[in-house]
Amino acid sequence: MVEINLPIKNTRHKHLKQYSIKAHSYPISSEQISSLLNYHNHLRLSTSLNQQDEQVIQELETQIDGSLKTFKNAIVKIAGSCALDYTREPSQKQTIKNLKKELKNLYKQEPKSLMIKQAEGKKLTKIQNSILNCFVKATIETLKVSKGKQALKLLLNSRQVYKLLLQHQEDEKNKRNKKEKVLGEKKDKKIQKGKENAKEKKNEKEKEKKNVKEKEKENGKEKENGKEKENGKEKEIKNKTEKEIEIEIFDEEEEEEEKEKKKKKKKGVEKEKKIFLVVKKWIEIEPMFEFRGFVKNNNLTAVTQRHTEVCFPELELYAKDISKTIRSFFKSSLQNLDFLSNNKDYIIDFFIYQKNLFDDFKITILGIDSFNKFKNPGLFNWVTDKNVLFGNAKYQFRFRMKPLQNPFEMLSDVWGKNIEKKLIPESVYGNLSKNIIIVVLLILLFIVFLLFILGVF
Repeated sequence: MVEINLPIKNTRHKHLKQYSIKAHSYPISSEQISSLLNYHNHLRLSTSLNQQDEQVIQELETQIDGSLKTFKNAIVKIAGSCALDYTREPSQKQTIKNLKKELKNLYKQEPKSLMIKQAEGKKLTKIQNSILNCFVKATIETLKVSKGKQALKLLLNSRQVYKLLLQHQEDEKNKRNKKEKVLGEKKDKKIQKGKENAKEKKNEKEKEKKNVKEKEKENGKEKENGKEKENGKEKEIKNKTEKEIEIEIFDEEEEEEEKEKKKKKKKGVEKEKKIFLVVKKWIEIEPMFEFRGFVKNNNLTAVTQRHTEVCFPELELYAKDISKTIRSFFKSSLQNLDFLSNNKDYIIDFFIYQKNLFDDFKITILGIDSFNKFKNPGLFNWVTDKNVLFGNAKYQFRFRMKPLQNPFEMLSDVWGKNIEKKLIPESVYGNLSKNIIIVVLLILLFIVFLLFILGVF
């Protein structure tokens, strides 16, 4: 299933099945949203959960476990949000654990002595870039879950998920209040009309009564049966209370509402905005081969690497072939699809892979989203690169060719400080000062030794 966030009727398309990752999606009810919000507060603020919330959370965990029986490992996210952002929040302790593992692997691959020499020669940029690559891999690894309980903890530890659910809850509440207000105004108008109609009827009856009396006086005849019937009708009008009038009006209103609902259902207009929980099968993805493409007027205008903070030196070797593969894939597989050509502007995320070393590159789509300036443009800029992104200049494929001077600046202050001070072992930075001190001491000892020898002889 490809996650598609576009204004189209059906987001499950057979055409994209061969290019997508298997996934299950579940609509989240307003009751579940409320419980999830409470669960977030429980995890972050240690607040207590009531029995109903516990039951709802347990049901969701069981639902996710059902999908995990099929997938074994998966990524669990809220549709329309960036899962990677969850793992980059300082509250995610699992990311720190994964980063430590990645750094250990890095130090095994690159001997400490080599890294120290690079650092002593003031070539820290390459080391920092390698460490930042470890950070990206660690954040991706944190998304890998094997149990429903683990998945919900990861989701609800995220401030971003909390805000997204809270915003959805508030939007739905505002919609309900708006509807209730409109219905209340309609009821008030109908009640007022009912009262006015009742007064008019009463006035008409009084006029009729006067006319009858005048005729009776003229004719000199009194009809008791007629009088009794008229009196009975008058009593009925007088005894008719405002509540009865209101009940009649409400009954009429309910009938009208039902008719309107039926009409809307027939037209397909009545659609509630739902929020979905997505359970996507876990597959190993090399960050270097993740890309984001921009489509304007049904033309691919630009492609950028997704993990923009890292420089992948190997990418330069594959750049031409990758760009050619992406453009060819777009023309043959996406450009002519009706549901996408009708939505001519969108952003597409995907990754490229080879089954074997000498095979051609293949593409798997990760998601399709709306084309707007609030989306991350990668190595492009919505203002300075407007002509490129909007198709008024030549197509461009961008990737970072040189490491940043200070790669840690791309991260939040919390992560930057954590990586630089706590997570990077002394073999990279701390050992530099130790090594200098040791070298100085050895030189001093050697001088002392020489002086001692010279003094003896």
